[in-house]
Order: sequence, then C-alpha cells, then structure tokens
Amino acid sequence: MIGLGLSIGRRRLLRAGSGSVPDPYVSARYWRIFMPVPNPVSPKEYLSIGRVWMYRRGQQLTYDGASTSESSAYSDRTAALSFRTTRMEDPQAVADAWTSLVANPVNQWIEVDFGTDREVDEMALLPLTFRNGGRNPHTFAIQCSSDGHAWATVYFASGVDWTDGQPKRVAVPAQLGLAVDLDFVRRPSIPAGWRFARSTTATYFDAKGAQQIANANEARFDHDPATAAPRGLLLEGARTNYFRNSDAVEAWTLFDAAVSTDGTPAVDDRTLARVVTEDNVHALHAASQSVSMAVGPATFTYWHRLRKKGRSAVTLFLADSATTDYCRATFDLASGAVTGQLASGGAWSLNAATIVPLADDWWECRLVGTVTTATTVRGTAYLTDGDQITYLGDGVSGVYAGGGQLELSGFATSSIPTGKTAATRAVDLLANTMPPFVPGDGTMLLDAAFVGVLGGGMFAISLDDGVNNGIGVYKTNGSGALNIYVRNAMPLGITVADGERFRVAIAWTDNGVSASTSINGRAPLAVANPARVSPTAFSVASARGGGFSSNQWARAVQYWPYQIADADLPDLTRL
Repeated sequence: MIGLGLSIGRRRLLRAGSGSVPDPYVSARYWRIFMPVPNPVSPKEYLSIGRVWMYRRGQQLTYDGASTSESSAYSDRTAALSFRTTRMEDPQAVADAWTSLVANPVNQWIEVDFGTDREVDEMALLPLTFRNGGRNPHTFAIQCSSDGHAWATVYFASGVDWTDGQPKRVAVPAQLGLAVDLDFVRRPSIPAGWRFARSTTATYFDAKGAQQIANANEARFDHDPATAAPRGLLLEGARTNYFRNSDAVEAWTLFDAAVSTDGTPAVDDRTLARVVTEDNVHALHAASQSVSMAVGPATFTYWHRLRKKGRSAVTLFLADSATTDYCRATFDLASGAVTGQLASGGAWSLNAATIVPLADDWWECRLVGTVTTATTVRGTAYLTDGDQITYLGDGVSGVYAGGGQLELSGFATSSIPTGKTAATRAVDLLANTMPPFVPGDGTMLLDAAFVGVLGGGMFAISLDDGVNNGIGVYKTNGSGALNIYVRNAMPLGITVADGERFRVAIAWTDNGVSASTSINGRAPLAVANPARVSPTAFSVASARGGGFSSNQWARAVQYWPYQIADADLPDLTRL
C-alpha cells in the first residue's frame, strides 16, 4: 500500500493479438536508496554504490536539473556521483562513486530530487567492485516521497550478493516480501542478526516431554510435556525458586512419612523420583519447607510435580510458620482435577489452583495465594485420603515427588532446580539492535502465548528507541488485557488467559503517524492517538533495552517494510 500523496499507476497497454497488459509504475518527486544497519555485514566497510539508474518503459531517465543529497559523504564522494547515467570507466574506482563518511553501524541513504514527479517502473543499482563488491549494501530499500519527509518503500532486499559485479535491476513497485520472518515452531533457531542472552542455565521440555537443561545463552524451544506439541521459543523474566533442595524432598521437613526411590525416573527422565510413603502410626503425612522472608502484601506460587503411588490425592498449603493461617487446594492425581479449595480467612487469600498434565502420568499441581504480611512462608504437600488430610496411614501408600518450587509471583514458570540454597534463573532477552527496519510504512505480526498473565505490565514485542515507547503489544499490569502501542497505548478489547494463544498485527504509515491493528482474525481497528517513532531495536518479550520483560512462548514474528492493507489484516491474524 502506498500513501503519502504518491501515485501508483496501473495503466494497460495494447499488445497486438493479445489484448491489453498491465503497466505498473510509481510516480514521485523524491527517490532514495535507504541502507539500514547492519550494512555491510562483514567486513565493517564504508558503504558505496557505483550508479543508480532509473527507467520508464525501458527508457533510462536523465538527471538533468535534479538535485542530490546524502546521509554522509567521504571527502567529495557525494550522491551526485552515483545519480549519473554514464557508466563507470573503472568499476573499482572508489573516487567515482558515492561513499559514506562512516562505517557500520549507521543508517545511510542517497537521494535525488527531480523537482517534479517522475514515473518509474524499473531501477538498476550498479556496484562498485572494489574489494570484491564488499562496500555495496547487503540490505537496501528503494523509497519514494512526495515531500521528501514521509517515505514509502517500493522495493526491499536483504542478503544481496555483489561478488559477481553485476547490476541489480528490479521492477518498481515490487511485490515486497518479508524483511523479518521468525518461525520458532517450524524453524526452531535464532537467526543471524538476532542476539539471544540469558546469563544462567534454564529448563524446558523436549519433544519427548522430558525436562532438559539449557546452558547459559542457549535458547529454549519448548514443548507441551503431555502432548509433545511445539510451543515455540520460551522467553521468561528473572525468577527465584526459594525452596532449597527443590528435587530432594528427603531434605525437607517430613511429618510421619519416609522417602525412598524405586528406580522410577522423574520428569527429566534421568534423575530418580522420590517416593513419599505414609507411616501406619500417625494421622498426618506431609513434606514441608519454610522460607524466612519479610513481605507484604505479596503473591506466591507454590507448585509440586507429583504422581500417584497408592495415594491419588495431595493437598498443597501456602501458610505461616505454624500452618494456622493458610490457603490450600486438593489435587486428584488420577483424574487431573482440583477437588477442593479453601483459605483460612486470615492473612492468606487463595488466588488460583490448577493442575497441569506432564508426561508419564505426572502432574504439576499449582497453588497461587496472596498474603497481606508475612515473615515466614511455608509450603507443604499433604498426602490425602479422598478429601481428608487427617487419616491413619497404612504404611505402604504414597506418591512420587518430582520437585517443588516457590516463586514470588502470580503464576508458575519453568523449573529452577536448587541445592542447599535458593537459585535464580536470569531473564531471557531476544533482540536485534540493528534490525532491517525501513523508515516509512511497515507491518509487524506476533504469534504468541503468555506463560502467565497475573503480574506486572509486560511487552510481548516492541520496536523502539531504547528510551521511549515505540510500536508494540503490551499486557496490562495485573491481567491479560492486551494493548497496542504506537508511541501511545490503545486497549485491544481482548483479554487472554495463561497459555492462551493470540495472533496480532500492527500496520502503520510514516513511522507511526497512522496505524491499524487486528487480532485473532477480528475486524481491523484504527489505532487511537498514534505518534511517529524512530526505532533502533526490535525486541521480543521485552522493550526499551530489556525492560518490561514478559513470560511467553513466541511462535512467530514477522515484519514487512510496507503497510499491509486494513482489509488483509484479519486474514493475517486468523489463528
């Protein structure tokens, strides 16, 4: 889509014996070659272009009376050298072609002003062959404008190879393609130009449903442990597991229960699951751990990975040190149901209780509670007979335990194994600090799901300058309500739940002067109060240099250097 007062022609020419044929072209006064960083990729060279030739119906346009300008120029090697119709006598002559003043990483451009509109249907870029063509742009856009300020992209290319020394002749307007195409479900990798970082190890589920450990700075392509379905790239904020000896329940405080192993593997399919067995003398059978911390008000998530072995029910408590003030929930390890929930009515209130299937009959039982004030937080797993935690044990029955976690948050995240002390998983960051972002029009799409929504405000995706809000998708603090940002926020009118997939697109003109959006195939909406932005970074699951990090599975990220029409956005975002 071309706006900004520009004209795209679709005249039809008569052809003998075959009727009429389309005659597409673009008419504009200002034309430029825009070269975003990183450009060239390697080595870090000054940029050059030998010649830029423009055509209409096969006839080369002259530059008589036109003026030229450039982002920078080395010595006297200005854009006027490249906007000439004469060939280079020596294609390696660096003094006969525009050359930038500075090398990577700075956006560069060369521009010609014809004074009046010119119809163009083809353009050719002739390379400078010095150093095997290494100074020519690997990524570039052909742009045009009616006023020299707002630019529309009519051609875009990346990964261009100039080593053959041949001109690149292209049609204008072109059928523009994707400039960014990340598909973490079908192509689970981090492509060149993108930087993934996490300073600690972290866990994820592989395609067999087994928990694995990723090294520091290793991306996690996660799977549903119960179905093995790929969930995309797992990106999480920093979290701490406050439980010590998280997977070794024998090191917890035991009440009338014994811990052993019988060769059954835990959820990582490597370490041994613990068997927690009730005695036949007492009426309470539990494993418990207390954590000293002064908090309030605060929300905690306690989860335990459990599997039936004689007993098929467990009750989890979040409580004070004496377990007199608490919230609790009972989980059926046979049916996968939450069968009871209760809060004592004191400092603790119950937010949520869920049970999530894992592989091989394992379940992750989750309890979320909020405490007004506390100096000790205690998590306890009680063996349960039906709905009773008080019963005389038989000395044989119990459950398998495969690890527990206590997080200061309103939802569960991936496992953080601990030893004798608490452990922290660092934030996952994925960004391209020098994206192939082309000023002017654009369209961005995100296909993702939040791991959890109860918590702080989070950016699911953002194109920004590292300081100010840019173009992106934001989750409201404390809920799953989604908002669109084009410098300013606009509610989308949709609220997602934990793990609920959504697919949203934003299309804009002139760096955000106007914009539209669609989510999950819904009718497009005009974005209210948009404002122009100047992005320098493209971040997934965070914004503004790593802030506002979200916990999400990113399935796909796409960016086009042009505005996709409103009528096409619902098809683009349909799940």
